[in-house]
Formats: sequence, structure tokens, C-alpha cells
Amino acid sequence: MSEAPEPIEAALELEQLDNDIFRSIRLWKPLTGRGAFGGQIIAQSARAAGATVNPELLLHSLHCYFLSFGDVDFPVLYMIDRSRDGRSYATRSVKAVQKGKEIFVLNASFQRPEPEQPRFQIDISQHEVFRNIALPENCLSIEESMQNLVSADPNMSEKVRQYFLNTAEERRVSSIEIRSAYPADPFEWRRSASSSSSENVARSPCPQQAIWFRTRAKMPLDDLFHKCVIAYASDFQFIGTAARALGLRSSREPRLAMMASLDHSLHFYHPADASQWLLFVMEAQAAGDGRGLVHGRIYTQDGKLAVVVQQEGVVRAQVKKSSKL
Repeated sequence: MSEAPEPIEAALELEQLDNDIFRSIRLWKPLTGRGAFGGQIIAQSARAAGATVNPELLLHSLHCYFLSFGDVDFPVLYMIDRSRDGRSYATRSVKAVQKGKEIFVLNASFQRPEPEQPRFQIDISQHEVFRNIALPENCLSIEESMQNLVSADPNMSEKVRQYFLNTAEERRVSSIEIRSAYPADPFEWRRSASSSSSENVARSPCPQQAIWFRTRAKMPLDDLFHKCVIAYASDFQFIGTAARALGLRSSREPRLAMMASLDHSLHFYHPADASQWLLFVMEAQAAGDGRGLVHGRIYTQDGKLAVVVQQEGVVRAQVKKSSKL
């Protein structure tokens, strides 16, 4: 019998050891990940920083760097530096330490709200590729897409079949539900003319993608917590947009050799309930020298631009080294 989805509160839970020191309770490593999920480290760091700030000041931006992969078998210590406490703004720096080594650093800024100030946003309709995105209730979840792939191809090898089934189960028990908004099929499967097998398919290079996401359960009305959950979810599939733009894939040429986050930033501009559907529009900006840069916008379902996101990461293709003469 499969497990029930884990509540998002468990993924973000921290133990306070001192005024400015917090420790992770649990860490999660994705099925295909090299270490602890980066979105979880971002969210836990932001939550630890927020715990040291006047609650009247709200998180408005964070910038972070990944220095090393996290080991899920050891807790992470989050060390807070109270860089500034002003009337309108406060700044915190966070060092994430594991086994005596810094694995991650984050700077977060908090602001006293100024609702009387004028507002502006880039409207989703101005992005031509995403004008006709389906509503979330008309989109397939990632786990449903994977199950459909398995059901549609009786000739699929056991190795590939098991990978899809394991990944589908991983998504099903996740506290975050994800549905593909663009393209409708997240894998863009196209059967080749010479074969009916899913192992002989090609994926068209595409620099954009979009997903709907939300938590599977309601959450308390806590602005910082919702922003931490959004930060957590913002790391799903994000840098993969650069790999898509390059046409890299894990099972066919050109082959994806490595993908990992280098830095990540979020700017919060409108309140958003992470337990309601949010649209995450992603677009690769550039890729080269083994790196990729991706820009994203997160909208509420009624079209409010809630968060602007950016990430750079390692995106390496498997390159054949020329033989020496």
C-alpha cells in the first residue's frame, strides 16, 4: 500500500537551538537528485531567517548560492547573522552548515508593507506563448502523465517502466501537487517513424515551460510560511528549462550529463496562498559554458504577479573528448 502525501509542514520543520541557530529535522533527496532537494534548503533557510525578524516586516526578496550538495543523512545547521534591523527594512544572512562545512548561503530582506504605493506588473497575456494555458482542472498531473506513458507502451523496457512508475509514486506522495500547463505533455513525446517504443522518441528543444502547483492540503494563514512553501516549489523543474532549450535529454543524444543549481533568487510582489493553484511560467534566457540561466514568474489564478524568480545552474552535455595523437 502506497504512503499518504507528507504534509509540507514536515518538510519545513526546524528545531531552534539558540537565538540565531536552527537545525533541520528532516531532509529529502529526489529520486534522481545528487543530494538534498535545493528548494527545501532555500525554504528552511528563509524560515529560519524570518524567525528572527519583527513579524510586522514581511519577506520581500531572497538571494542564495548553492556551494555543495547536502547529505540527507546529516542535519543542516542554519546560522543567522542579523545584518540590519531598520524601521522599514531588515536584512538577514544565513549560512547552512553540514559536517562543519558551508553548503549554502542566503541573504533575505524583509519590508514593512506600504500598501498606499502605486502598483504595476507584467500581465500574463503579454507573454504570447502562454496566452492559452489551460486551467489547472484541465491539466494532467506529472504522475498521471507518467502513468499514461507506461500504459500506452506495452513494449517499454522494464528499466524505463520502473523509472516512470517510481517517479510517479514520488510525485504522488509529495506535499506539492504539480500539473503541466505548457506543454500539455511535459515530456513532449513524439514517436519516431522507425519505432513504436518510448525509448526511441525525440524531444523538441523548447525554451519555455509552465506548471500549476499547490500544496495538497490547506495551510495556516502565515505570510512567511506561504512564501517559504513557494520558495520550496520554485526549485521544481526550474533549471531543467535550460536543458530543454538545449535539447538535452538523459536517454538519447545530445545527452544530459549533469544539472545542478548554482544560485536562486525570489522577489515577492503580491500575497499568494500556496494551497491554491499558482501558475509558474519559466523561460530559459541563455545557456553556454556548462551553465544555464532561467527566468520565471509565478501568478495567482486570477492573474496577479506574485513572485519573480531567477536561477542559474550547471547544465552540462555529455561531450566526447577528442583522442590524443
